[in-house]
Amino acid sequence: MKKFYPIAILAACISAFLIVYFAQAQMPTDGVEGFSSASCVATTNTTRNFVMDVGKQAGVGVQITCNASAATISNLVFTFTRSVDGSQYDTVGQTVTFIANGTNTKSILTNLPSYGARSIKLTTYAWDDPATYITNLSVKYAVKISAP
Repeated sequence: MKKFYPIAILAACISAFLIVYFAQAQMPTDGVEGFSSASCVATTNTTRNFVMDVGKQAGVGVQITCNASAATISNLVFTFTRSVDGSQYDTVGQTVTFIANGTNTKSILTNLPSYGARSIKLTTYAWDDPATYITNLSVKYAVKISAP
């Protein structure tokens, strides 16, 4: 039994050495990017050109948060376009419609498929109410490097 202890201690020391020697720092696998504190005046189409890097993702989660200046249930329409090289973007794009809830802060989360694109750009957003405006607008997207 006494011969077993030195072997067990030696094995534990070798195991600890291998774990420390071959351990690598973990790379981050996600993060959040975006902008906040934007606005949109009454019946305006705002050009934004906010580019999202989606080269390592099949889709990207986009969260939009804002509120209107007064009671309304009007539409804030976002247009997203895709690109494989970051310089030429598709002309049609895809839209996401955000329906306001008056002065209450509202948030929606949507998933935009990348369809093999390297970049998705928020090209424009348009507010269709002539009597109110949008405040506290934030658009954020999630980067999940480890996701397929």
